[in-house]
Amino acid sequence: MPIFFRKENDALGASAKATLDRIVENYRTFGGKQINLQGFADDKANAEARAEAQAYEHAVRDYLIARGVPAAAIVVGRPYREQDSQGVLVLESSPALRRVEVEIH
Repeated sequence: MPIFFRKENDALGASAKATLDRIVENYRTFGGKQINLQGFADDKANAEARAEAQAYEHAVRDYLIARGVPAAAIVVGRPYREQDSQGVLVLESSPALRRVEVEIH
């Protein structure tokens, strides 16, 4: 489930918080054992893209922990830039690229 961010801003908006609240509810209801987070960024240089994606991941992680998800249950993945179906980096700037994917296992 994607959590989207505005460019250059790792703050969670109301929509992102509502989505994360539903994720926490599902985690508790269905007995999830682990939540995986994977950050994505857009067309910045690699170091900048990694830093941006990590900031997004940390904002999501911190919110989940504040809502009672144990820190040990949250796995933060290696952030990377978006690739198309053939493995080519997408070099456009798009809000859809700036996100954290959340999976419950």
